[in-house]
Amino acid sequence: MQIACIGSREIPPESANACREMGMGLVRAGYTVVTGATPGTPGRDDWANWADAAFAAGAYYLNPTRLIVCLPWQHFPHGSGSPPPEISVGYVEEHLEWAEAARRYWEAERAAYVGPWAAIHRATSLRYVRNAGIILQSRLVLAWPHGEANGTRFAMGFAEWRGVPVIDLEIAPWREALAALVAQPHLIGDSNRC
Repeated sequence: MQIACIGSREIPPESANACREMGMGLVRAGYTVVTGATPGTPGRDDWANWADAAFAAGAYYLNPTRLIVCLPWQHFPHGSGSPPPEISVGYVEEHLEWAEAARRYWEAERAAYVGPWAAIHRATSLRYVRNAGIILQSRLVLAWPHGEANGTRFAMGFAEWRGVPVIDLEIAPWREALAALVAQPHLIGDSNRC
């Protein structure tokens, strides 16, 4: 079963540690983590404490084959090299269906008050498309928004629009969410790896 694990780039260090622990716990319970950044190492990688990278690091540490990373472009985040070969990686340019789904959501739910999809800055739209790709592969979303977190909030709205349940970890206690998922994985069904 695949779970989207997403969040802000600006989460506090203790939240990043919690994301790493959740990534490990989910993989230990048999889930596959789907996220939007490569694993980061604290003290070495600038992106290590982004929520997505922290979730990825926890999953990668325990079992890299249970990690799917969706990236907006090659060498994302800036300064990263190629993703580790053991993980499954998808790029926006390889998945036109991600772009179409993101555009449809934007036009249906956001264009009226924010403007048309075509007017979004290219780098921002690529990150939104990446987020749509994460959600399209998942049966549940664990999200850790913090501050503005525009990309995370886009992903949360996209998930709700698609009928994918979202657990907001800024509100729900993360340990309780993880314990519930570990104790009863059958509650959210079974899914094949994409």
